[in-house]
Amino acid sequence: MGVLKHARGPMRPSTKGRGPGLTGEERRAALLSVYAHAYAAERERDVPSMSVKDAAEHLREDVGELAEARRRRAIAKVAAAGVDRYRDALVRLDTDTTVDRIRAVLDLHPGAKPLVKEILVYNLLLAQQGDPIPWCMPTYPITTVIDDGTAVEATVHLAVHRDLKDLAEVSDPQHWHDCSVFFEQSYVADRNSNSKYPSGCGPDPARKKRAPGSPWPDVLFEHFKLDWKLPEIQGSWFKNLLCIDPLSTAQYGYRYRLHTSLCSEVLGCKQNGGLGIDEGHFELTGGVSPVSAWTFVEAVKRVKFSARKNVDQKTLDTWAWILLWAMGDEVADAACCKCAPSKPVSWHRRAVNDKARAR
Repeated sequence: MGVLKHARGPMRPSTKGRGPGLTGEERRAALLSVYAHAYAAERERDVPSMSVKDAAEHLREDVGELAEARRRRAIAKVAAAGVDRYRDALVRLDTDTTVDRIRAVLDLHPGAKPLVKEILVYNLLLAQQGDPIPWCMPTYPITTVIDDGTAVEATVHLAVHRDLKDLAEVSDPQHWHDCSVFFEQSYVADRNSNSKYPSGCGPDPARKKRAPGSPWPDVLFEHFKLDWKLPEIQGSWFKNLLCIDPLSTAQYGYRYRLHTSLCSEVLGCKQNGGLGIDEGHFELTGGVSPVSAWTFVEAVKRVKFSARKNVDQKTLDTWAWILLWAMGDEVADAACCKCAPSKPVSWHRRAVNDKARAR
């Protein structure tokens, strides 16, 4: 397909002098709102969420090593949903000139599916502005979401320029809260004094020490959140115990399933449990130097929110779809989490050349 050259394009709005960035709640709400509007645009239906303009303004103000990657994906998602419809939001995320170029590219592919449009936009930004995570260089995540009537399932595929051994440590479930905006906590749970795991809405389980990247099985405690930043839709959270088992068919991987749904709160209503299904797997292949520094990632997650008195099931299933779509794409960030550009410059140049040749 030829070599993709990194040309100097129009400068995006300066971040100089900005504040400390977003709170976790603001970041989650902005990201979920982008995906909610993209979801709604495909189906021509409304999903209550923060306006695209407000979400764009939040993501424009975000800082941190992965903030630029989130901004790029937001541009791709919003542009695929409609350049003219969301032009003001796109300009907030970049510049008028960039938005004009995005429209010119998409006009050449009028019948393209939304995912293809996202990739076209992302590659345009890559050519103009360079890689948003230059020390890891993830490919654009290919995330598909389905609702089979039993649960909502997301599958994501991508590749990152990172050694498999390092990536295995970073992607350990104990690091989910370090590498995702949706997880508040994730750690190996310990049994209580009665040699049992906790249940219900009591205290969180105690922690058990375990080296990240070491072989499973074990039981993991997870606490994840959804936020919308709307007066009528308060933040929601879920606390669960998961059984984590090794994925024996992979160079590195694990599968997980729900052990116990402990407690949850949705729209201010707290209850025991909250999830009927929470399962999936994570698999890494390749990435063995010096043969190849590219590691291929596959992640699958299935979720079914349990019935609640204050929210209809259709709304819960829609939230699950939007959440898993965002979580799937976020795997690209998680794969680069906790790694810094500490490799020699020659390594980085070699990585750039490898990626260019791959295209």
